[in-house]
Amino acid sequence: MPAAILGLIAIHLVLVVVHKHTQYAGPGRTNRNVVGHPVLPVFGAKAGGFFFLVFGIITLISATTSINAMWVYGPYDPSPSRPARGRTGTCSGPTVASASSRAGRSRSSGTSSR
Repeated sequence: MPAAILGLIAIHLVLVVVHKHTQYAGPGRTNRNVVGHPVLPVFGAKAGGFFFLVFGIITLISATTSINAMWVYGPYDPSPSRPARGRTGTCSGPTVASASSRAGRSRSSGTSSR
């Protein structure tokens, strides 16, 4: 797959050189020339400036923010987690129920938990 992509890029570049870039009609523009800014120094300076602007913004963001702050939350510890409702596993404890549903069940059964 990478070889096919490189091949398509090479074919594209050959076609751009042979057929020239598309340009709209205007003064001084023919089928045999390309009118516009040259790659060096105009376009190169613009592209270099944009590169350094993006690089600076990414550097600023990466220096001032964090994605996974382990020093705040600590390392991963799976032991305090409980199984999801309806799933049976090696845990023999009861499923977690809200206080209102537990209170409703004890009243409907007629027994007191005191």
